[in-house]
Amino acid sequence: LLEVILAHADSIENQLYEARLQLQESERKLTQIISAMPVGVVVVDANGSPYYHNNKANQLLGKEVMPVATPEQLNENYQLYLADTEQLYPTATHPLLRALQGETSSVNDMEIHRPDQTILPIEVWGSPIFDEQGHLTYAIAAFQDITVRKQAERELQKQHAIEQALLESQQRLAESLEIKFRDLVANVPGVIYQAYTRPNGEIGFY
Repeated sequence: LLEVILAHADSIENQLYEARLQLQESERKLTQIISAMPVGVVVVDANGSPYYHNNKANQLLGKEVMPVATPEQLNENYQLYLADTEQLYPTATHPLLRALQGETSSVNDMEIHRPDQTILPIEVWGSPIFDEQGHLTYAIAAFQDITVRKQAERELQKQHAIEQALLESQQRLAESLEIKFRDLVANVPGVIYQAYTRPNGEIGFY
């Protein structure tokens, strides 16, 4: 009986060992995939402490991802601002912080004020990760540089503003010409011509 129990224990241990190897291999492959992604990826645990980040995240942030005292200090530590303002990004709408509350969200009005004094507009997606029991275990944020998109949007806005200004100018010009024409007509003496035809075939006006 002891031999059977020991053999069974060895079998369970071998199965657990194989499962750990498979899990490690899966994690390794997942890490490779995330590392190769063209967007920044940051994963934090349920307490908001950094668990994983890829190199693209460091490049976009302009600094190494580092532990923060509290999730609420995330914006200050990484200088994350509301676009076109000097206001730190609101914690209530930050996708990563919302992910820690179990919510999925995205924003495209965030900027990174980087150590080299450059400002990088980014789009951010946040999503929670739950275990099999439905407990929050991690939160993940992915973000990308949208400088080109923002530049294109600004150019479109400028073009629209120019077109609108031209349209308004044309309307004002048309209104001005109409007023001048009316004034001109009103000040020209009225002359009425009447055509006549005589019996001899003569035609004229008087």
